[in-house]
Amino acid sequence: MGCSGRGRWGDRVCDVNGPLLADPIIHAKGVTTPTMFVHGESDHRVPIEEAEQMYVALRKQQVPARFVRYPDSYHGGWTPWRTVHRTWVQLEWWEQWLGRRPASE
Repeated sequence: MGCSGRGRWGDRVCDVNGPLLADPIIHAKGVTTPTMFVHGESDHRVPIEEAEQMYVALRKQQVPARFVRYPDSYHGGWTPWRTVHRTWVQLEWWEQWLGRRPASE
């Protein structure tokens, strides 16, 4: 339950929908921004199923989306090779959707 602040008489103001409203999947309708998901399969902070659901929701709306998964990786635990690979795929994605900009800018 999400609680924030104090009510008129000092009691905590709680919203039972707080955690639900924080779930991105309920906001997926109408998203148009190309989105890339980079996820470790062993991430216990953000279960990979949540990213998969969001990816599918965007693809069903024909939103450009890419899903890159890393087996045996967790939240913040990246091997040097996976760090290089992740950076590479992100740069490719950004170039595709943002375009190449001169280094002098």
